[in-house]
Amino acid sequence: MLEQQPLLRRFRELAAPALASESLTSIQALVWAVSLACVEQRTVEAAAVYVFGRAMAAANVKRLAFCAGTAPPDDANAFVAEREREYGGDDFGRIVTTTVTLSVLGFGISAYLAWQLLGFLSSSIFGS
Repeated sequence: MLEQQPLLRRFRELAAPALASESLTSIQALVWAVSLACVEQRTVEAAAVYVFGRAMAAANVKRLAFCAGTAPPDDANAFVAEREREYGGDDFGRIVTTTVTLSVLGFGISAYLAWQLLGFLSSSIFGS
C-alpha cells in the first residue's frame, strides 16, 4: 500500500542513483535524496530539519556522556558521523517508509483536527 504513494515512490526514485553507488552509505544516500527533494521542491526545509537533527544528536552525545559520568568525545560531530556510517543499508528502506508514513499520518491528523476546529468555530460564531 505504501509503495503506491507518489511521495514515497518519488523519494525512492531520487535515492536510487545514490543507493546504486557502492561508495555511499545509506545515510549519504538519504542526504542525497533530501538534497534532490529540496531542489525539486524549491525549499530547504528538509535540509534544515536534517541539519537541526544532526546538531541535536551532537548535543545529545555530549549530554549523555555527562550524565553517564564519562568523558565526552573530542568531536561530537565526528562521533555522530561515525554512528551514521555504521547505520546499515538494510535499514534504509524501513527508515524511509517509516518517515514518510509518519509524515503522511501527521499531516492527515493535523488536517482532520483543523477541519474539526473550523467546524466548531463556524458553528460557535455563526450559530448554525
